[in-house]
Amino acid sequence: MRVALLLLVATVATLGAQPPVPRATVTGRVVLPASVPVPEAKSIKTTYDREHCGNAVPDESVVVDAKTRGVRDVVVWLRPDDPDPKSNLGPADLPPADAKRKPADVVIELKGCQFVPHVATARTGDTLVFRFTDPCAHSLIFPADNFGRTQLPIPEKGEWRRPVPADATVFPFKCSIHPWMEGHLRVFDHPYHAVTDAAGRYTIRDAPAGKYRLVYWHPIVGYRDGKDGRSGVPVVVAAGLDGTQALPPVGFDITRRP
Repeated sequence: MRVALLLLVATVATLGAQPPVPRATVTGRVVLPASVPVPEAKSIKTTYDREHCGNAVPDESVVVDAKTRGVRDVVVWLRPDDPDPKSNLGPADLPPADAKRKPADVVIELKGCQFVPHVATARTGDTLVFRFTDPCAHSLIFPADNFGRTQLPIPEKGEWRRPVPADATVFPFKCSIHPWMEGHLRVFDHPYHAVTDAAGRYTIRDAPAGKYRLVYWHPIVGYRDGKDGRSGVPVVVAAGLDGTQALPPVGFDITRRP
């Protein structure tokens, strides 16, 4: 009788257990459409601290690789397969290890009188770290509502740390001493986001299998396809034999202005 009872309990537990959700590493590229000419690389003349900054710095507002047509600094993220842009991913969409995740440092260097990287992403609760490696002073400005209009003069070789606010979404940051310096941060409450590299490539790891949408956003032009692009492009995430899924390139004209 006791053996039968134990077998019954084990059977019920087995039937009630939920199988793990298959996951995939999603890769892709964002490219300038073939019909759009590749913009020339431009530079911005400096006005202060030229002995450290040089006479000019690269203009990073729009960066396209001339050989691959890859678009840099596009933020790509996964969201529910729902046309309502306000819908969010739920706890079941997150990887099991996410519950034990510790906040990470998101480091942005002030190097060569520019923000490196120019565009970054973070999770809610992460720590934003501005690291000053230039041999000259900088003064940070956060015009976004999430941080309030804050101006922080920091001496050379200094560092500034602050937790990312829970209600943050996207905001720019600048330097009031060097007006050409500008960067952007986008904040998420899930891990499925990435920023394209110099060749337009991105990688989103541990994405759950199923029907979702991918959103493409650039700090200068906003969403791909304008306002309609807020809900994203439908995509079916399915892990291949090696656990990866390579998506076809997506065209995004970042030379247009909203």
